[in-house]
Amino acid sequence: MRDHLAQVRKVIETWLKAYNIERTHQALGFMTPVEFKQAGLALLKI
Repeated sequence: MRDHLAQVRKVIETWLKAYNIERTHQALGFMTPVEFKQAGLALLKI
């Protein structure tokens, strides 16, 4: 049972990372959050 729960947690963590960090977001102009952050930081350096 504990092994199964550990596997489920790992799958959920992987999915959350992909959903929240790696996938593109319409609200961010179809950029990933990392790309959006980098674009914002680049604007601040001008």
